Amino acid sequence: MANLSQGQASDLRESEPLLESNGSGSSRNDDRALEDSEDIPSKHPQISRLAFIIAPALLFGCFNTAFDLSFLMTNYIRIASNLNSLKDAVWIVLTGSISFAAFQPLYGHFSNLYGREHAILFAFSAYGLGVLLCGFSVRLWQLSFSRIIVNLGSSGTSLLTIVIINDLVSLTDIALWQSAVTCVETVALMAGGPLGSTISKALNWHWVFRFEVISIAVATVFLYFSFRLVRNRPNGAGAPGLPAAIHPTFSQLDVTGGIFLVACIAVPLFALTLGDNVMPWNHPAEITLLVATPLLIGAFIYFETKFPKRPIIPVKHLKDLSVVKVLVCVFGVVFSFNAILFNLPLYIEIRAFDGSAFHDWALTCVYLGQPAGAVFGGWVIRKRRQVKDLMIINAAFTELLYILYATGAMKPELVGYSPFLVALGFCTGVWQSCLLVALLAVIERKYQPQMIAIYDLTLTLGGDLVIAISSSMARSLFKTKTRHQLGESPDTEKIIREALQNLGNLREYSLEIQEIVLKCFESAVRSTFVLPCVMMGLVLLAVASMERVDSALESHTPTRREDD
Repeated sequence: MANLSQGQASDLRESEPLLESNGSGSSRNDDRALEDSEDIPSKHPQISRLAFIIAPALLFGCFNTAFDLSFLMTNYIRIASNLNSLKDAVWIVLTGSISFAAFQPLYGHFSNLYGREHAILFAFSAYGLGVLLCGFSVRLWQLSFSRIIVNLGSSGTSLLTIVIINDLVSLTDIALWQSAVTCVETVALMAGGPLGSTISKALNWHWVFRFEVISIAVATVFLYFSFRLVRNRPNGAGAPGLPAAIHPTFSQLDVTGGIFLVACIAVPLFALTLGDNVMPWNHPAEITLLVATPLLIGAFIYFETKFPKRPIIPVKHLKDLSVVKVLVCVFGVVFSFNAILFNLPLYIEIRAFDGSAFHDWALTCVYLGQPAGAVFGGWVIRKRRQVKDLMIINAAFTELLYILYATGAMKPELVGYSPFLVALGFCTGVWQSCLLVALLAVIERKYQPQMIAIYDLTLTLGGDLVIAISSSMARSLFKTKTRHQLGESPDTEKIIREALQNLGNLREYSLEIQEIVLKCFESAVRSTFVLPCVMMGLVLLAVASMERVDSALESHTPTRREDD
């Protein structure tokens, strides 16, 4: 990767890209422009300083989107009730989550074509429009549609924040910067629920979204002037750092590939979310969605390999064994973590049925550990310029924690076990730092934005898949164990049905029945903790077999050392 000398710095004006194209203007071949974007001089000391100019606005945007997510996940049931549509509450979350996953990979592609600034300003604007529509929605279908627009914007905000920072700092520094994003998002996630609920009760839930409109408007203006400040730096005082836009014609865009990609993501997510929640797994519509998924994926891969000049997804990299190993680890880590995190509140509620109220703080302990782990992981990577050993140690420690859960040795309902909950979050934070760096280390620079999108998509699919599997597994095992203990009868089916609706319904029965049912439920949920144990074992094997990651990292010099 070529460095940019002081004499090569362009005279930055508002109409020029932040990365000088080194070409002859509009006559330059677009393909050559895309190839040259690989040589983004991110190790130049002045470029690292540009990150400090642009990053505050980016982090402000991330805070907004994380706050919105936290408020919605805490209050969507109340909002649906207020709209007299409680039975359809799932659609508020479903439409948004599918929109987020489906559109995010497109941002990596289009930010290469039209430039980072245009792409992220579009993302901020789409998010702002979405929350504005949420603030004036009076029907559930209106709110659900608004959430599609919201997540069209938030998906680009989260992705392009990392992409832009990656353009401006060296590979060994990206983990520390990502930890800053993690810290900001953690604060927003912890504040969004209680603060949003307070505003909602004092006024109404519409006003939370209306205040978000004001906040994102400020963030958008802040971001615009941050880019402008970079452009207006005196000649020679700074260096460009972001890739130039190519501005292809409409006929040159991979529109068909984009439609295929959205379908490939939306169809399986619909299937996973609807299955066993809205409809049974053997419902014809559910079967159709599941069967269509591999067909769509196969068609997308074939099309992207054969036809587009600039494919949305660099399929050739998905055939690289080093990339596959990293993505396997990404999938395994989020699969394992969500298997614990999703079932943990229910597990604690069962074990503390008439006991401590500490379960209200259990997830907070996990969230507190994540930013600390992310900062630690980023610091180690920057200091040692190695990631493999850290991942092996972290995998082994994470596996130990999962074994404690699976064997029942962990008692998360007790305050004394809170350090183990913080440790779980800490390990997850370390994974966040390590895995992104490991992926970027084995990818050509010009393809990194698309692969960061694939990284995020893998996180989404892994998280959604384990939620569908573990929840279905827990329910099935609970029914089987309860029928075995109480015998098959209409009364047993009633107990099962009421327990699955609300654990509090068990208080209507004798203490003996309560004890039997709770033990069956606890055993069923704990059985799902075997899944993360197995998956983390596979992750450990994948990490141990990685070969190229550390050698790639060792070839990068930390930005701060260059600044010195």
